[in-house]
Amino acid sequence: MIRPFGLRHCFLVRRLQKRGVQLDMERALVQARSPLWVALTTPIPWQMNGVATYVLHARVRGRRLEGFIQVQKRWGRAEASLMYLAPDLGAEHAEEIWRRLLQYCCRKAGENGVQRMYASLPDEAEHLQVFRDAGFSLYAREELFRLKFPRPSEEVGTGDIRAVYEADDWQLKRLYAQHTPRLVQLAEGAVGGDHKPPFLTGVEWADVQSYVLAEAQEITGLVQILSGRHGHLLRLWGDTTDSMRMVRLLHWGIQVASQKPVRPVYCAVRDYQGGLQALLEESGFEYIGHRTRLVKHIVRAEQVSAANTVTALDPRTEAITTVSGLHISPDNGGAEQPAPVYSEEQAMNVAAMEPR
Repeated sequence: MIRPFGLRHCFLVRRLQKRGVQLDMERALVQARSPLWVALTTPIPWQMNGVATYVLHARVRGRRLEGFIQVQKRWGRAEASLMYLAPDLGAEHAEEIWRRLLQYCCRKAGENGVQRMYASLPDEAEHLQVFRDAGFSLYAREELFRLKFPRPSEEVGTGDIRAVYEADDWQLKRLYAQHTPRLVQLAEGAVGGDHKPPFLTGVEWADVQSYVLAEAQEITGLVQILSGRHGHLLRLWGDTTDSMRMVRLLHWGIQVASQKPVRPVYCAVRDYQGGLQALLEESGFEYIGHRTRLVKHIVRAEQVSAANTVTALDPRTEAITTVSGLHISPDNGGAEQPAPVYSEEQAMNVAAMEPR
């Protein structure tokens, strides 16, 4: 049975979080919190910071299934990011646990207005297969780099680098479209209508600063700095083969990060951003791993039902098949009930209750 997190699940989540998988690596690098702390401080699914935690605790045909999944809706967008999934695939019956939790979580996300669900996974076939079976598609790979001790660069000058203005939106959309593959744009919901590229929307878990390189009133690049309790994350956009412009933006981002408490600076390089890896290594960054980015496009149950009704009435209409039309067993057994709300101090106390 899968239910929203409640106090009765504290010990289970505390035990399982020790061997789970991070699914939002950017957040994990700069603003990590334990899944139990997150669950205790966001007890009403989808309402408090958009976080929901679902727990599987059941016995099926003699097999004990235990796990949990955590997700957060993104500000101002019909999107959500998976944050954590436990246990890892080394646990007994883990693949079945993952499939059940992923299907249930995506269904609940659709009921709460989410149209796209994202995950960042280790680039391993076993992990990818389970997510593909659940309807996720791979849209980008990326390599992660870290600068342990950022220091101000003597090469940085203000020049044409400035903070982003609201009036820059049109040029920034064009910059994104010029240097981002169409498949990635579709995956990130940045095509058509008023949809915006990712760097024009905020995040819930970090302090964000964005700067553009504007030459003769034309924006030719952007650097975004996301700062949290454990580090800073740099995001770079533009022509990554133009080393002169990219190195200016990179050094500017390091300069901004170094003015805050000394913490590591991270940067993710996607597979279509050729040229950035060499610049990072020359600037003192070290390679620390690689990940894959996946997305699932979610169709709400009532939309699928309506489409099937039209198909039944009009024999000329072909049946519509969606990745979200997969059968999901009714595991919830009832409406979601919120748990008590805890302050950070209370959450820490409850999280420490179980003996080690």
